[in-house]
Order: sequence, then C-alpha cells, then structure tokens
Amino acid sequence: MGAANSKQQSLINKRQKVNDYSNPKVQITSEHLMRKTYPLFAVRQIANAYAARAKAACPPECNPTMPLLYALARSWAWGAVAYRCQTHPQEAEAVDEKGDTTLHWACFGNCPAATVELILQANPSQATLVNIKGELPLHLACSYRASAETIRVVLEANPAAANEFTLAGSNPLHLLADYGGSAEAMWHILRASSTAATVCDHLYQRRPMEILNGRKNMHEFSSVRETLRSVRRKQKLLREDSIEWSDLEVGIEEYRTSEFWQKIALLAVAESRFDDALLQMQPIDLVSHPVVLMACVSNALCPPSIQEFAILLYSHQLMVPYDGNLALHEAVKAGSFHALQDLLFYAPDASQVRSEEAKLPLTYLLEREDATWLDGVGYLMQAYPPALQDTALPVAYYPILWSRFPPDVLYASIRCSPDLLHNFE
Repeated sequence: MGAANSKQQSLINKRQKVNDYSNPKVQITSEHLMRKTYPLFAVRQIANAYAARAKAACPPECNPTMPLLYALARSWAWGAVAYRCQTHPQEAEAVDEKGDTTLHWACFGNCPAATVELILQANPSQATLVNIKGELPLHLACSYRASAETIRVVLEANPAAANEFTLAGSNPLHLLADYGGSAEAMWHILRASSTAATVCDHLYQRRPMEILNGRKNMHEFSSVRETLRSVRRKQKLLREDSIEWSDLEVGIEEYRTSEFWQKIALLAVAESRFDDALLQMQPIDLVSHPVVLMACVSNALCPPSIQEFAILLYSHQLMVPYDGNLALHEAVKAGSFHALQDLLFYAPDASQVRSEEAKLPLTYLLEREDATWLDGVGYLMQAYPPALQDTALPVAYYPILWSRFPPDVLYASIRCSPDLLHNFE
C-alpha cells in the first residue's frame, strides 16, 4: 500500500513539473524531452508548452496558423522539434509567406544534425525549396556556420545544392569562405562538386580562394609568415639529417595543420584539378600530401601571399618530384611568376633539374610569350647559366642577355658555351 502511494505521489510531482513549463518564467531546455522518466503525456505537454511560447515570441509577420512544428523551429526548441517530427510528420510540409520551411529555420538556428535528419525524414523535399531570397536550406547552413555534420545531412538530401546560387550570387562554398565555415564543411561541399571552387560569385567576381584569402586574420597571418621565414633561413644553414633541422621542421607542422591552411589546401587542390580523388582524403590528411604545394604554385590565379606561404610550409618538398616534375617546373609552366623567386631562394638547385619531358625550367619559361626578364628569366639564368644551351634562342639575343649578367654569372655562362663567342667574330 505504501509503495502504491509513493508511486502515485511521484506521478503527481511529475504532473506538477510539467504544468510549470507553461509558465514563461520557467526555463525550458531540450533536456526535459530527453529524460526517459517522463511518461508520454508529459512529453506531449512539454512540446505544447514549447509551441505556446514559440507562438507568443513570433514576430507579427509570423502566421499564427502555421503548425506547431514550424513554431517550435522558430523558437529553436530542437528537442521538441525532434519529438514533433515523429508524431506529426505532415507538419513538415508547411511553408511560410517568405518561402521558409522548418528545415530553413533548423539550418539557420544551428540545429543538431540528428534533429535535421528527422526533419528530412518527415519531408525530404524541403531540401530543394528556396525562399524569397533564393536561399536553399544548405545556403543558410553555410551562412550561419552550421556543424559539418548538419551540412553533410542536408547535402545528401539535395546534392545539386552544392552548385546552386542565391539571388545575391553566392554558392555554398562562397558562403563558407565568407562566413568562417569549417574545413570539414568545405570538404563535404567539394566532395559533392569540386567545380564549385572554380566559380566566381556574381557580385564581386571572386573565387572561394580569393574570398577566404581576403577574410584571413592579416596580423596573425603576417606573424606566422615571418616566423616561417626565420625558420627556413635557419634550416638553410643546417644539414637536413641534423637533429636541429628536424626539430625546426616539427614546429612547422602546427601551422601546416591549422584550420585556415586545411581550407586553403582543399580549395587549391580543387582548383588545380590534379586529381579529384584526392578530395576524398580528410583535410587533416590532405595537408601533408605533396599535391598541395603543386596545386598552389601551378595556379597563376592563386594569391601570391598564399603561394609564398605554401613554399614556406613545404620547403622540404621543393626538390621532391611529383608526377615527374618539381614545383619549379609546374610554376614556370603555369606562369606563376610571383612564386619563382621564392622557389629559387629556398631551392636554387631546382633550376638544374629536368622535368619528365627532359626540359629545364628556363626552357619552359622561354617558351612562354608573356615571360620577361623580371618575371623570372633573369632569376633562372643567374641560378643556372648553362641552361642557355638548352634554349633555342637566336644567337643575336645572347649579347643582350649577357649585358644583364653580373661578372660571375657572365663568366659561368661563357665558360659552359665558349663556341658562342665565335659567332660574333
């Protein structure tokens, strides 16, 4: 008898707690819905209390006739939304006068990914609906920095959204770069569509790489760059097999695996189109792959500051071929003139290495019609004067080139090609 009274009193107490949730002064959290000690009627009353308060908090433009699920989403009551999706899935079909759905509000309000999945299970077509601003739920998720898992769930429901633009002219990747989305979120977008990295926004004609570069913390970036320059100069004075050299290299790993550089690596590899299969690698693994350096220096549109940063991070790979070519070969062929001086400073011997086509870097550069002395011709000739023998320059050009050489370089050039002097007798 005593046990029965105790159980009845416990039930009364729980009813009293539930009734308290209708009081606006009581703070309601999603934890209340997760407590399995509450009977089903209690969970229903909690959800209804959420809905009542959500409607009271809705702005005047909110239609009071919208279903409870919509009102719950507008109040960010995600625990109640999860429950309501399972009990009233038909309410997920509601669309307000601005074109927003429950999923739009979930992506806007940083809803847990598990709840987003329940919303999509209730009505998968929400992922394809745009509001009056031309925004898909994925656009809102990217703009308001939803979790990477949420972006993955929404993207799986509508993979084509990775290439869709808002009326303001931005695709999801532009929004992630502009509003500080995570590297993992970018990874999900690029896996769905690697070409999204090469498209410019409609308003300012900027690629995602340019947007991200413009949004970086300039003070922190400059500070790290100076640190890397100092480290690389010290390493030039040490042997690579020394303990001191290795210790300095370990310190650089922190910058190579930073969130900012993970995003840069993803965008650079996607733009370069070396191999889209590489985008299946996790960002934290991709930053250690030699393709990242190649992708940065072989893209003439890559910002010069990013190219230098890549050279500083991967100086240990400058003499390591990738697909038969060094980074210097790729930079020269692509016309990345800003990167040439840095590449030669940290790896001058690269100017003597032939590519898979058996060509020296100078040969590639002179084959271009837009290369000038200051663009890198002078740097490559001074780094390796014998490279002139591989070029098909007319003999009459040699005096012009030699006139620009300092005495030691001029001597080295004539010494390796003494027969040229007989042509001017």
